[in-house]
Amino acid sequence: MRKYLPISICFCLLRIHDCIGQSNTAPSNTITDQLQHFNKTYYQESVYLGINSSFFLVGETILFKGICLNSSTDKPSDLSSILYVELVDEAARPVLQTKVQMKEGTGYGDLFLPSSLSSGNYTLIGYTNWMKNFSHENFFRTQLTVINPSKKPSSNLVDNSQSQVIQFFPEGGSFVSGVTNTLGFSVALEKIKGSKFTGKITDETGNTIVEFASSFNGLGKFNLLPVFGKEYKAMIVDSLQNVYFQLLPPSLDKGVAMQVTESEKAFQILLSSSIENQSNVTILIHQKSKPIIETLVEFKNSKANFELKKEILPFGVSQITFLSDNKQVIGERNIFNSKIIEPEFDLSLEKKTFKTRDKVKIKLALKDKASAYISVSVRKIEKKLNNSSGSTSDMGLVLRKENADLLLLTGLDYYYSLKNNILGGNSAQLKYLPEVRANLFTGVVKRNNDLPVIGETVYLSLPSKEYAFFA
Repeated sequence: MRKYLPISICFCLLRIHDCIGQSNTAPSNTITDQLQHFNKTYYQESVYLGINSSFFLVGETILFKGICLNSSTDKPSDLSSILYVELVDEAARPVLQTKVQMKEGTGYGDLFLPSSLSSGNYTLIGYTNWMKNFSHENFFRTQLTVINPSKKPSSNLVDNSQSQVIQFFPEGGSFVSGVTNTLGFSVALEKIKGSKFTGKITDETGNTIVEFASSFNGLGKFNLLPVFGKEYKAMIVDSLQNVYFQLLPPSLDKGVAMQVTESEKAFQILLSSSIENQSNVTILIHQKSKPIIETLVEFKNSKANFELKKEILPFGVSQITFLSDNKQVIGERNIFNSKIIEPEFDLSLEKKTFKTRDKVKIKLALKDKASAYISVSVRKIEKKLNNSSGSTSDMGLVLRKENADLLLLTGLDYYYSLKNNILGGNSAQLKYLPEVRANLFTGVVKRNNDLPVIGETVYLSLPSKEYAFFA
């Protein structure tokens, strides 16, 4: 066995090396080439979860279908075989966790909702072990609501500190002095009280600069032209006449601000710079790590405009990243293209009325030899709940344009940062192995004094009907 052991180890290393897909080709100067080099060098996976509803009562079960794709080809991934699914509360604490086996990139599982859960909004997250090597922004997320009639909502769901209650998000990521900025805002208290609110921004002398109001689920946006060195404060008044105050982040002396507006056929991108002699910037449009278009735009009178036609954009969330001459990320912004191309299909049932425990047979056929990933869920919908059937939109986004835009602008939904994922270099630190064939167990054995056990025989047992025992 000893003479064969080194050969086995080399084989495992080669297998992992092959799965990762290392490439010796150096990237060129363009960001598009860097993205393509990144995709060739590091195998990228995307996870999508289809669930049976977005509204649950405790005692019910979340049924899910997970699909793991190769991000570059959008075909089923042949790398990971284990899918991890977690349900987290509004304080980002996991309350339920499970893992399922995948075959050819597809797996099925469920999560039972116990009576110990409080009523509230939760997030269902899906990922693979290999995806943990890269930014957690890549994980799949979708929102759902759980109702527990016998238990009041937990008071710990929202931090009562005002810094957590009211948050501001400059469009593009930078709050720049001397130019007009668009600021998105989120007021977390509105999720609990369900009331609308109004607000105003005042400067350090108490003068009102701008007034605003919420438009969707405690979210909204307004424009502001800040002066460098001045302090700005927001005053929020809800429908119960409760008043909250929050300081805005200090504005930058020099920088570039972004404003994106949407028309029927295009997105208009306006960049405003407070930097003297700002010549040009590189604008990159990409969907995750897949480049769509890269172009150089010039500034005239401290302004730069670019029209992004929707016809070249894929459906769903895409990212706008603009970079300086030395390829440093200046700002990032997500956009949502609601262009939906759905395959036509015929769906029929054997009968219209079903009794308890009846088997439901569905005939489903796609037209024109189309292909699609489809999740089908049969569920009785109570009319009083006035709830949708639970079909989840792309990455949990609300398909109404203004709502989707607010979710992206305020950072409350799916977000992918090119700076953090690729240009930041974080993705090159590979700490987690891909679970190609089965679940991998890792850990550290420690003594009672928290010191690791070194140089001693350790026994591991996996109890089951067919148990496994290792030394």
